[in-house]
Amino acid sequence: MNYKYINPDNIPYLRAAAAHFEKHGVYTKTVKGTPAYKKFWEQERDRCINGYSYNGDYISGYNYFYWNYSPIEIVEILIDADGNERAERKIGFPNVRDYDKYFFDYVEDAERSGKHACVLKARGLGYSFKGASMLNRNYFMIRKSKSFAMAANKDFLYKDGIVNKAWDIMDFIDKNTAFSKRRQYVDTKEHRRASYQKNVDGKKIESGYKSEIISLVIDDPNKSRGKRGKLIIYEEAGSFKNLIDAYNITRPSVRSGNKTFGLILVFGTGGDVDMNDSQGLEELFFNPEGYDIKAIPNIWSEVTGGKTGFFAPAWSNLEGFYNKTTGISDREGATKFLKDAYNTILQNAKNTKTAIQQKAEFPIYPEDAILKVKGSIFPVIDLRKRLAHLTVEEYPSESGDFVIDVNGNVTFVANKLATPIKNFIPSKSSNNTEEGAVIIYEHPIANEDNIIPHGLYLAGTDPYDDDESGTPSMGSTIVMNSLTKRIVAEYTGRPKSAKEYYRRTHMLLKYYNAVDNYEQNKKGMYAYFENVNALHYLADTPKILKDTQLQKFESRGNRSKGTMATEAVNKWGRELSKTYFEEQAYGKPEGVRNLDILPSIPLVKEFIYWDGDINTDRVSAFGMLMILLEDRAKYTVTDSVREDYGGNDPLFDRLYNRDPMIRTNKWDIRSL
Repeated sequence: MNYKYINPDNIPYLRAAAAHFEKHGVYTKTVKGTPAYKKFWEQERDRCINGYSYNGDYISGYNYFYWNYSPIEIVEILIDADGNERAERKIGFPNVRDYDKYFFDYVEDAERSGKHACVLKARGLGYSFKGASMLNRNYFMIRKSKSFAMAANKDFLYKDGIVNKAWDIMDFIDKNTAFSKRRQYVDTKEHRRASYQKNVDGKKIESGYKSEIISLVIDDPNKSRGKRGKLIIYEEAGSFKNLIDAYNITRPSVRSGNKTFGLILVFGTGGDVDMNDSQGLEELFFNPEGYDIKAIPNIWSEVTGGKTGFFAPAWSNLEGFYNKTTGISDREGATKFLKDAYNTILQNAKNTKTAIQQKAEFPIYPEDAILKVKGSIFPVIDLRKRLAHLTVEEYPSESGDFVIDVNGNVTFVANKLATPIKNFIPSKSSNNTEEGAVIIYEHPIANEDNIIPHGLYLAGTDPYDDDESGTPSMGSTIVMNSLTKRIVAEYTGRPKSAKEYYRRTHMLLKYYNAVDNYEQNKKGMYAYFENVNALHYLADTPKILKDTQLQKFESRGNRSKGTMATEAVNKWGRELSKTYFEEQAYGKPEGVRNLDILPSIPLVKEFIYWDGDINTDRVSAFGMLMILLEDRAKYTVTDSVREDYGGNDPLFDRLYNRDPMIRTNKWDIRSL
């Protein structure tokens, strides 16, 4: 972010109108109706629209209107006779703060470049007031403009929400400025329109400025369709169901051809990302360029790099930790205060959710703000850190597909144009047909005879049967080296036919000579593998399920292969996954866990967002893999197991004894 802050010496001049009102109770002492009066208000209107420059410093029109014409709740520090301090809220003009300036610069930059804006923010920084001010600036300054405030819940609009704040600012301006507008035709809690009735030749005609502020509760994405606004604010976007769908439906409404005439502003507050589709906020913020959102350098994450939307951290202008004269934040002092508060809660609270809620609502880093506060059994904070690393520096991989020669040998062909699915769940408005691509992290390791021991590689699969579905479920297969316990490959997708999905999965298993524990609830996978004489790639039902009484053991037919994915089985798979995360990573320094080397961005995202109510196909596939790995650990650490892995294969001996090995052959073998 390269936005420039202002010279503190210029602050009195940039908010001179507000200062005059604070001192005298009026904006100007010139007599109403005189040229001087008219000139003053024309000047102020120009500054509210086009911004204002003074002595080399510039603030945008939205910023000028906010600092000078938008009374808000502010905190005043009172000191009693004994020198004790206490805070009291009162109505007053906003204090000048560095991050408010940066925010309005970002908004103007987005608007001027024909982009939209996404803001992820800490709680309590007054962004509802800023949004309310922006709605009013358009209402009073731009004839026939429409500005919308949208939220998933009416409380975000009306209780102590953005709309009630907008009406308070509007009433102040109507009472104290020359910008006042009559609103005879529409003046309700939800909608205000600047117009009045006029008689012309005996006819009643609506006249006036005809600008509007309209609020809408969006409980269905289609309700956002056709809203052709100058400004559209999505308030508390982390609580929107199907945010991406609603946002994408809105975008065409503010475009004409290749020109954008309206700004969509998405506000998301830390701690409000609990609902089923809250990953939409994360998607917009961390992948702004894919959604026509103004992207700026990510200077905020613990691992910096890449581009994001605008982030307002909890340390920005935190009360007690910014200079009231200059408006400059005390980042170091505020950060220490926030970390100490978090650690105190973590050490004393009986429920860790309380500490996570604190971190999410008062985030130091963007990843903190989108922590899932409820529902997850996984180490969300650590997974967030891993995601941050992967976002800045992706794990080395190749994407592509397989080809088969005349002898039936499978070869992987990398393709830079292949598009693996990087989002972990497709949009619900999609047609649910996404090809995806195979991702290879480590190619298979063969012995001196170019043979890959059967069972050295294990896989888990969550398949699908139906070619068309009303859900966004996909098929997913994850492959692991059973000895290093590293993920080596994955394939997630939903091709137009289930048969094509099975074909690609078959090639993946054949390439690694892997054994796959699949969810046997779906019948199509067994039938396909039986038809192509490939049942040996499907794992027998793990014996450990019988011992734990989680599944009956059958010796014949499709029920002899794979695992019946009951609620109890899936729960156990997740518990095993959680244990796997905390285990020491093979070949890594002490303290480096399996979680710390996870290679897959979408897999990490699925574990972060899992709550039992959304489709997490990779989590399910990983659970099947963990059950198979646990089964092998219990039942195959014997000589008979070594036979399953290819007898006394020297390669197996070296891997089993964990000797370092680097071998290159026609498969471009990589180091363990």
